[in-house]
Amino acid sequence: QKPGMVVFIFDRYSQYRVVRVDRAPPLASNVKLWQGDARGRWEGSLFFKGIILRSEEGRHKLFSSMKRSNTIQLPGGTHDILPNEQVYWEKFRRTIQELSHAYGFERIDTPAFEFTELFTKSVGVSTDIIEKQMYTFRTKGGDQFSLRPEATASVARAYILHGMHTLPQPVKLYYIGPMFRYESPQKGRYRQFHQYGVEVLGEESPIVEAQVIQLFSRIFNALGVKVLVEVN
Repeated sequence: QKPGMVVFIFDRYSQYRVVRVDRAPPLASNVKLWQGDARGRWEGSLFFKGIILRSEEGRHKLFSSMKRSNTIQLPGGTHDILPNEQVYWEKFRRTIQELSHAYGFERIDTPAFEFTELFTKSVGVSTDIIEKQMYTFRTKGGDQFSLRPEATASVARAYILHGMHTLPQPVKLYYIGPMFRYESPQKGRYRQFHQYGVEVLGEESPIVEAQVIQLFSRIFNALGVKVLVEVN
């Protein structure tokens, strides 16, 4: 927290976005930032630039300007989960874990990206999710992947791929993790968002639907969220 040098480290391959900020001890006024060059230097793909702060006021002004600068802003539609918010997330995760297990669901984690074909076949090529909302990219090897916009397709793929149809049925799975959709960011709607869900595979009884409704109702109640469940 003392005045001194602040070293900005930029990545030239991400449009010079600040990737790290390091602080050095206070320096004497006659010490140059870099030998023969105070503007900065390259080391591989990283660019190092130092700024000397002579006072606490200077430090405050610098970091205030950093907050307003586009070079260090979050990507649109994303947000940080700060340490003081983690207690709420832990409460949520603990609640869904305990109640999911109580209803016989086991956790499954699938990759954050899958072959694009998985979503085009399961969701439908002409849907808004496929046409407008998916983050799709092609690898150097030519494979086309997409960040998952939802998890049902991934869970169904895992169910088939790992032979879960040979297990005693039904197979009851739950998941929680980040999903990605390219939407117009607004309050309560993010391009990277966390989703919890359950899937019951190998059973067509309406009793399963009733259990899922009851499970979610209990989760809301445990979290102190008042909901009214209506079945048409």
